[in-house]
Amino acid sequence: MKRGALWLVAMALIVVFAATGCGKVKGVAAQPGPVGDRAKAEGKQAAADAGGRTKVPSANVALLLMSGKDDSGKRLKAEIMDLSKKNLGWAPSPCDGKGDAKMLEQCAEGIIDSGPVDFIVSNGVPPKDMSRILKKAYFKKVPVINIGSTVAPSKLVAASYTPDDSAASRILNQYFIRHLMNVPEPQRKVVVLSSSTGGGSERYRQLKSDIKGTGIKIIDEAQADQK
Repeated sequence: MKRGALWLVAMALIVVFAATGCGKVKGVAAQPGPVGDRAKAEGKQAAADAGGRTKVPSANVALLLMSGKDDSGKRLKAEIMDLSKKNLGWAPSPCDGKGDAKMLEQCAEGIIDSGPVDFIVSNGVPPKDMSRILKKAYFKKVPVINIGSTVAPSKLVAASYTPDDSAASRILNQYFIRHLMNVPEPQRKVVVLSSSTGGGSERYRQLKSDIKGTGIKIIDEAQADQK
C-alpha cells in the first residue's frame, strides 16, 4: 500500500476510534450564535471543496490490547470493530494479550511475520511491555500508532492519539470527593486500583493532587493490570 493511502487509512481508523468515546463538540463550532454558525458553514464548505467523500482502501491492521477482558478493553474492542465495519467496510485484526505481555508479543509477532501488515494500532500498551513488537515492526517498516491512553514516549511509536488523562481524572475525582466530603473525616478512606500505563499513572498523579486538603486518605493500592 502506498504511503499516502496508508496514512489515509490510519487517520480514518483514528476518527472511527474517536467516535467510540466522543462527547459534545467543543471549540468554536460549539459556540451558539453567528460565530459558531459561521464556523460550521466554513467547515461544510471546506468538505465540499475537498471533493466530497473519499473511499478508504482496505488494509491489514492489527489492534493490540494488553487485556481485552477488562471493561475498557472489552468496550473499545467491540466498538472499534463494529464502527470500523460500518464506516470503513473492514475491521482490524484484534491481538489480545489477556493480561500477559508475552502472550501479546507472540500474537503480534505472529501477525507481523505472516504479513503483510500495513500498520499496528496499540490500545495504550506501554512501550516497555512491547519492546520486541516495536523493534520488529520498525524493522519491517510497519508503523505503530498508540490510542486510548497516554504512554511513555518512544521513537518507535509513529503517532499517538489519546485523551487528556489528567482532565478525565479531574472530572471523576470531583464527583467522588463531593460525596466523600459528606462523611466524617476519619471515614474518608479510599483504595486505589492503579495501572502501570502512562495514562493510569497520570490519572493517579491527578488523584493525589486533587485530594490534598480534603482529609481523604489512600489506605491501600493494587495494580489493576497485573495478571
